[in-house]
Amino acid sequence: MTETPLLTVSNLKQYYGTGKKRVRAVEDVSFTICPEETFALVGESGSGKTTVGRTIIRILPPKGGKILFGGKDISGKLSGEERKELSRKLQMIFQDPMSSLNPSEKAGDIIARGLDIHRLYSSRTERREKVLSIMKEVGLPEEAFDRYPSQFSGGQRQRIAIARALIMNPELLIADEPVSALDVSVRAQIINLLKELQRKRHIAMLFIAHDLALVRQISDRVGVMHEGKLIETGTAEKIFGHPSQPYTKKLLDSVPVLYPEDTGSSGTGEV
Repeated sequence: MTETPLLTVSNLKQYYGTGKKRVRAVEDVSFTICPEETFALVGESGSGKTTVGRTIIRILPPKGGKILFGGKDISGKLSGEERKELSRKLQMIFQDPMSSLNPSEKAGDIIARGLDIHRLYSSRTERREKVLSIMKEVGLPEEAFDRYPSQFSGGQRQRIAIARALIMNPELLIADEPVSALDVSVRAQIINLLKELQRKRHIAMLFIAHDLALVRQISDRVGVMHEGKLIETGTAEKIFGHPSQPYTKKLLDSVPVLYPEDTGSSGTGEV
């Protein structure tokens, strides 16, 4: 990991609506992510963490502040070519794999969408080979190429979504609650897969979640969001061992205790 940030978010603002109905969803949020680092944003539903991720990837145009990616300002108006370049380097995995996959497309075509847009193959044979290679990497069988999303389990659908993102060889992956819609039995498999792919491909990750147990497992640094503001940041060790904000302590107290001798907490419920 280097000291030069891959992503720098400075005083980011985002709101919905206008006039008296305007709701401030994100207010003056600032953080950095270095190459190969995992930075987690945590907080309760409605805290603004997903809005931050969607603003960084430009699903939502920022209402204020600055976003630098690879040293380039991406917070202003982008040309079509700039958007295409950004989409190659910055990819997102969404919370619900079923709603994020086109039900009328076969898995192979869903995964190849980025290749098609950017013309990253010279023949249909090369296209298929690239798709089958990433499918194998995420643990999907070859026969999945010609099947539809409805024919897969939730965990398999999320593997398709991961393959679709990683086939572009991004530098930064935004994972927005990537396992919250999955059965408990497969969550650990997907988290371990993300960690292995990140290590193998040397990519950075913004991991958005409300489940602090998962965040502790996967993150290098953590940012805690509350009512649209980033109230505390630090290493995972610091946040989980020595939180400075009362709200962070409240979140930690609500995490189920797996190893009481390590945490010293008596929390009983998931955030």
